[in-house]
Amino acid sequence: MAGAYAGSCMLCGRTVGYAVAGIFYTRPGGRRPQPQVRHLRCGDCGGDLLFELDVMPAWLADLREGKPASPVGSRAYRRRAV
Repeated sequence: MAGAYAGSCMLCGRTVGYAVAGIFYTRPGGRRPQPQVRHLRCGDCGGDLLFELDVMPAWLADLREGKPASPVGSRAYRRRAV
């Protein structure tokens, strides 16, 4: 395996994580895929994963270097009016 392969769910279309050099990295803040006999299933809907060659994202490059990965897309919380 050369390069980064994006693991996308065939049912819901969500990118679950990336496989690089035979190691699978789950997206920060995402649910881990469920292992089956010889393949992985989406942690949200249970669909099959399809691996396609993709560009390595910045958070994955940081994670491989040993730096902590920050969650993708922080949520904004609103205060309730009193």
